[in-house]
Amino acid sequence: MTSGLLRAPVTGGPVPSSAVPTMAQTTDSATVVVVGAPGAGKTSVVQALLALPGPVAAPMAAPQPLVVYRHGAGSEPPARGTARPARQVEYTLPVPLLTALTLVDTPGDGGLDPAYTEIVLDRARDGRLLFVTSAAHALTMDQLDLLAEADRRGVPATFVLTRIDEYPEWPAVLATDQSLVHDHAPSLAGSRWFAVNTRAAGTVGSAPLGPEEAARGLAGLAVDDLRRALAEEATRVRAASSGPSRAVPVGATGEQWREILEAELARRTTVALKRASIDLSASHVRCVREFGTGHGCASVPAVLDRELYALSLRTARLLDAAANGVLRRVFREVLGTEPDGAALARVRPAVRRALADTGAEGRTLLLTATSGVATVAGCGPELAARRDAVLPPLGIAVSTGCLQMWQHRGNADKKECRRWLQQAIRAIETGLYRELTRQVADLHEAVTLVVTDAVDHGVLLA
Repeated sequence: MTSGLLRAPVTGGPVPSSAVPTMAQTTDSATVVVVGAPGAGKTSVVQALLALPGPVAAPMAAPQPLVVYRHGAGSEPPARGTARPARQVEYTLPVPLLTALTLVDTPGDGGLDPAYTEIVLDRARDGRLLFVTSAAHALTMDQLDLLAEADRRGVPATFVLTRIDEYPEWPAVLATDQSLVHDHAPSLAGSRWFAVNTRAAGTVGSAPLGPEEAARGLAGLAVDDLRRALAEEATRVRAASSGPSRAVPVGATGEQWREILEAELARRTTVALKRASIDLSASHVRCVREFGTGHGCASVPAVLDRELYALSLRTARLLDAAANGVLRRVFREVLGTEPDGAALARVRPAVRRALADTGAEGRTLLLTATSGVATVAGCGPELAARRDAVLPPLGIAVSTGCLQMWQHRGNADKKECRRWLQQAIRAIETGLYRELTRQVADLHEAVTLVVTDAVDHGVLLA
């Protein structure tokens, strides 16, 4: 039996850079998000896929950011400063694989908790997961919970089993893992599996896949096999998603769509506000648990910031689902039939443009050191990347001053810290309700503009 080596050749790689690309520099390439439990070998897999002699990213302070690799000229690592830790850093590298896809390495700290699950699945919503697991043991419940959520959201995955050189019993672990995936995430049961090793010596090659390995359901035993499969999948998805647009006639002449719009917005707003409140309460509970970990008060704002990052993404997903539901229901009335993908492909950009014309923009709620909330224009790249969303992004984050204050104070009185956290949660909830209500009002105005224009002209002009 042969096995591929998860080791990049020591060649002169590009020098990393600090020039983080702006949103204008980003591409529409497919996204592959590398996920897995701490210690599974995620970063080693990324290193080997990019054929680099060592990790590109410089060590960052906790909480660790997502590391995004795109194709381009080599760039330098981001300069360190006193600002709040970045949630995402980006590098451009002249690596052939990156012409086909964007690779995202996810942090190893924190484990596979609900915040991590939300963050990584949001990044993979239009791409796929590269799920890395070790041959040291079978999949654990937290790993299976993440995969089950990916199954529910329809996020595809490719699996990599690492450290097969260290564990001769890896075929049994592979069989167990495949059975567990079948039971907990049925839609991922047909995903491809690759088995690789992490020995420090050897060369990367395309090891032949014999009958024994193929019978185990393996698609490859080398990094070259995995790299080729990811690139082919990214190319196939791009080809399938590109198609001609067609005109969409409008049959409605009455005003009943206005009543439907009002009713749908009212119903979905109530659901969104209730869901946001539940999510925020759950985040509060997880932050309170931090007091019992021995890290003290100094770590609570950073943990809260990670929870707020996940809350931002959950809220964006919830709002986008609500907006899509409103558009489907309203345009079912306007078009006289259920809107298909082609119709929605015209409606969604039209509503986004109408929102921009009315002055709607992305915003961020910043939690201050005094447990107040300041609203600022703009948002981070992790939310601005949601270019497919109907509504502008709404970020939620802990301010730099707040993080620095608690780091300086260290292990302050826990009672005082708990009081600050409770006040902070209340302030965030108030600010979030205000911004969600504003976004719903903006959506009402934008949809009204698009529908009125379509009804007047008898066709979707988007």
